[in-house]
Amino acid sequence: LRNPYINQWFLQNRSRLGTQMVASKEVRDFFTQDHGLNSKGQACLIGMLADQKPGQKNSIPVHFFDQKTNFFLGPELLAERYDLPMVYMSMRPRKRGIIR
Repeated sequence: LRNPYINQWFLQNRSRLGTQMVASKEVRDFFTQDHGLNSKGQACLIGMLADQKPGQKNSIPVHFFDQKTNFFLGPELLAERYDLPMVYMSMRPRKRGIIR
């Protein structure tokens, strides 16, 4: 975020339960240093979120559940490089405060 105060608020809010936020420009360094392990050397869940569909330029087409689906390049390349499984999830708001 451009506003440093709001950015700091988001970081504090999101990390209070142990979530580690990594800026998109620092993801490669995170994987290079930790290889997806937490501070105790245990495997952990890594989530990469995107709020839009990828365009044709910034994506790679793959067959997913028997249909052609575009994925962002970054997560796919990291999953391939570090031999990590990749799962796709989609959420849609049903009404205010309720996500499906």
